[in-house]
Amino acid sequence: MPDAAGILNPLQESLGNITQQVKVLGRSLNSDVVEQNGLLYMMDLELERIRQTKSFTVKWTNDNTEPVLNKDQRLMVFRIFQEVLNNALKHSQATNIDVSLQGQGKFLLCLKDNGVGFDTEEMLQSGKGAGLRNIPKRAALAGMECRTDTAKGQGTIFTLQQI
Repeated sequence: MPDAAGILNPLQESLGNITQQVKVLGRSLNSDVVEQNGLLYMMDLELERIRQTKSFTVKWTNDNTEPVLNKDQRLMVFRIFQEVLNNALKHSQATNIDVSLQGQGKFLLCLKDNGVGFDTEEMLQSGKGAGLRNIPKRAALAGMECRTDTAKGQGTIFTLQQI
């Protein structure tokens, strides 16, 4: 049906993009992939996946230094990064996401969005925000400290650093 080609081509292109994103996401769930490729590379890959959605402007800055972390810390940091990023994508209504990573010296990761923000205490008391409750526990297991600075209408800044 030659007449259908004009309608189906954009759908085929979208399906190809979605398939590629699912492959990238699937690879990022494999814990060995973080170990093999490094934290910087995996974070870059994750942010590129977000860029491809064209729903957010993503700014990614780093000192181009792979952080000196053990295997468990790298995996925990990556999982926390994914959780915070996912929360921003799903709940923040943000248009801009800024991510910075300091790998040289003392590890420091910062994610900032221009979204609607939230009341941390209200969120924790509501029974929602299981990921938000688990992040500090994961951070402590990795020898890290995390902080979430947010308020309704003010966006969110999340920091994770080595103790």
